[in-house]
Amino acid sequence: MPNKPPVFSPAFPGTTAGGSHASLAGVGGAGVAAGPDRTISGSAGHHPPTHLVGQFHGIRTPEEVYSWPEFGTDWWAMSYPHVRTYNSDYYESFLPRLAALRNLRRSAVLSSLMLAAVQAQHPARPAEASVICHSNGGVLGLQTTRRLIEAGVPVRTLVLIAPALRTKAATREIATWIERGMLGSAVLVQPEEDGVIGLISLSWKTKLLAWPWGALGVDGWSEAVLDEHHLARESMFTIFLPKMGHSEPVEAGNRLWLYEELIAPALGFLPWSSLVPSTSEVTAA
Repeated sequence: MPNKPPVFSPAFPGTTAGGSHASLAGVGGAGVAAGPDRTISGSAGHHPPTHLVGQFHGIRTPEEVYSWPEFGTDWWAMSYPHVRTYNSDYYESFLPRLAALRNLRRSAVLSSLMLAAVQAQHPARPAEASVICHSNGGVLGLQTTRRLIEAGVPVRTLVLIAPALRTKAATREIATWIERGMLGSAVLVQPEEDGVIGLISLSWKTKLLAWPWGALGVDGWSEAVLDEHHLARESMFTIFLPKMGHSEPVEAGNRLWLYEELIAPALGFLPWSSLVPSTSEVTAA
């Protein structure tokens, strides 16, 4: 579970964000592809894993040669060799409902791989799991978290970066997992200038047409749902990123910052420094 944060105090990385995508290129542990399109992959590693991390990309463009989950796999291999990663991209289709069916299969494959790794551990030292996702990958991340929890695997942290998830449904399910002791904490990352998720949140009609996607990344946690699940509120955090757009947190120039200042602290590997999440309602600075 992440360190308990005090007051919300973000620091926008801007041009000082560390490293470019090339800084970790070619490092060992980049992943063993499960298919020619590399949409599902996992890091092999030489250390017995004590923490499994599922990393879920949104819709991937052909121009993106080196994705943020692939960067993350390299970063974990260098920084914490006992962490094993499992990556997947969101299947793209002009029909969201068709994409939902294809992505159900992808989350099933990833959760099965992670479950097998947990079951292979010695009972005296069981592995934990965490899930990180961005945009449409939030659908994959939530599905995988659900499968792991249903299989009895403890999930430490769920990190949702600009997630395209249905606000009330996702808030309710996550709050229920926390109240039942199945999920340690959830961190919602909200870029201020998210015009992508903002399109979904325009009206109930756009939300209906976008199903199974939603506008959690813009709406924030549902206060109405949290009023019903008040015990979970203290473990459901928000990080508000001023002046950032939908994909900026995971862009090449910000990835080292993303892992060192946001993801690693959220998962409890590092203390919070430039970012401090809040459990209260957050407004733009």
